[in-house]
Amino acid sequence: MALRFPRLLLCLLPVLLAAGPAHAATVIYYDTTGGSPGGPIAANMTLNLVGHFDKTVRTAPVEQYRAGEMAGYQHVIYVGTVNNRLPQPFLADAAAGARPLLWVGQNADQLFALAGGKTRFAGGTFRDGAGWTTLQYKNRTLRRASKLGFFPVDVVGGADVWARLGNGAQTTPYFLSDGKLYFFAEVPFWNQNVDDVYDVFADALHEFFRTGAGNSKRAMLRLEDLAPNPNHVRGDVFADVMHGLARRGIPFAFGVVPIYKDPQGLYYPRGSEFRLSQAPAFVRQIKTMLASCGTPIEHGVTHQHDPEISLAGWEFVVDGGNAPLAGDSAAWVEARLRTGFAEFAAAKLPQPKIWETPHYSASHGDYLAIGRHFGVCWEQPRIFPLPPGDAPVFEKFLAPGSQIIPYFTAVGSSGMAILPETLNYLDPSLPGQTPAAMLARAERLSIVRDGVAAFYFHMGQIAPEPLWELVDGLLAAGYQFCSPSEIADEDLDATFPADDDHAGPPAAAARHGGCGN
Repeated sequence: MALRFPRLLLCLLPVLLAAGPAHAATVIYYDTTGGSPGGPIAANMTLNLVGHFDKTVRTAPVEQYRAGEMAGYQHVIYVGTVNNRLPQPFLADAAAGARPLLWVGQNADQLFALAGGKTRFAGGTFRDGAGWTTLQYKNRTLRRASKLGFFPVDVVGGADVWARLGNGAQTTPYFLSDGKLYFFAEVPFWNQNVDDVYDVFADALHEFFRTGAGNSKRAMLRLEDLAPNPNHVRGDVFADVMHGLARRGIPFAFGVVPIYKDPQGLYYPRGSEFRLSQAPAFVRQIKTMLASCGTPIEHGVTHQHDPEISLAGWEFVVDGGNAPLAGDSAAWVEARLRTGFAEFAAAKLPQPKIWETPHYSASHGDYLAIGRHFGVCWEQPRIFPLPPGDAPVFEKFLAPGSQIIPYFTAVGSSGMAILPETLNYLDPSLPGQTPAAMLARAERLSIVRDGVAAFYFHMGQIAPEPLWELVDGLLAAGYQFCSPSEIADEDLDATFPADDDHAGPPAAAARHGGCGN
């Protein structure tokens, strides 16, 4: 007879496998020569991935390296983003091979020259990337769309070659190791979601950390932009989605904006404001979702700044430009957050434990201030060209990058752990956001061990039928839907108030034994 495991165990099993032995620490070295922000940004993006494997991670400028420093870490990573004359003590310690070293991108020729045949690699010089469009990895042919240059090496001794890059006429080693030195031929962060290079790198870290993890196919769903305006999700649409999820046994999360504002009167009388604490019908829907295996998320406080309207507005930055608002400060963020907390308390609803920044954008200081109240965020976070631990920077545009993190990371560069959001949002009117396109992206993502096909759905704005097409397609492809608590392996569920008056979960949901079972 086949063994049956609870859904919670099925979702946690890949995480338990990936955990492996405890790691003392990982250090990530990066370039600062020339003052380019690319080095710190690449280091922070690497840190966000490494946080899936090691909870003790730091970054450091390679130019400040001191002899013997590597010996204090269990794993060493160098991300070469510019042509940089590296310090001799760093090269000497790297060549000695005292610690496992992952070298990414530029300047490896300096290491090979110093090692004098002690490594099993040679070369590492720049090659034009145009025409190198295929990537062979784990018996799959993947895509490389970038025309940027890369840094191939030659194997001069026994080595494991996990990936090869091809141009139609020849191939060259792309990701390889001799047991101590691991080499990845380019910095993988600049074309995320354009090709498969970034996914290969995210999976390659399993080899570097020797997790022994097997493949897993997990998914997460978030219902987006729920707010207490009078035109909140119609009861029949809400019931359809709740019953459809319950019938399939799908846990989900939902993002709540506790205050809705219409300063200009676009949909309601000018200056209208609707609060969670004064919206009993909306509160009843929230209580039904809580009782139906739904995990609440605080999706901003108003999801706007004046004169914008809620849900369309940005709240923490100028519209679409990622520039912080005038008056941005720790005190301003703190006051705003406490206003939102008061609404959940007044509505007798549990305070969410997960944060989602409106439109995934805020200042460096905003993120750090928010992280004082929330340990976990769920988004594609902004990545700033500042080392982790730097003092918060408010009211200053820092040209941040953005990162799609394929798996849960307990260590985030802005102070919060990060849940993955990898497929973006469902919208059949957009070519890249149709169910078919998102299923294709999920299939490519499956190359990443512990990768999560996570997406969000605007309930009430999009008809439910495309949602079922996507959900059923993921289930048919072998994906297992999990709650945020199951992905993060920590309690992110809300404690339901004992004296609630909710209508109760749909009957089908009750058959699954409640949340997390």
